[in-house]
Amino acid sequence: MRIKKSKLKKLLRDKPKRGALKKSQPYFVWLGLGHQVSGWRIVWAFTGRKWATYKVANTEIRKRMRLSDWNALRAEEIV
Repeated sequence: MRIKKSKLKKLLRDKPKRGALKKSQPYFVWLGLGHQVSGWRIVWAFTGRKWATYKVANTEIRKRMRLSDWNALRAEEIV
């Protein structure tokens, strides 16, 4: 999926500055049913040894899921 550069810069501006997501990376991921939001989303995610913590860009939604579930989403890192 392609996003215009201007819109991408706007979405990536709000990187978390504190807590567990301080070292997070931006990902482009499909969130299906069972999540608060659904569809293609840009998320800031930090993957640990057992858990993946993510925050949906431009919202206050912050969640944690098992690393196996995160890997099943096949998230693409935005470089």
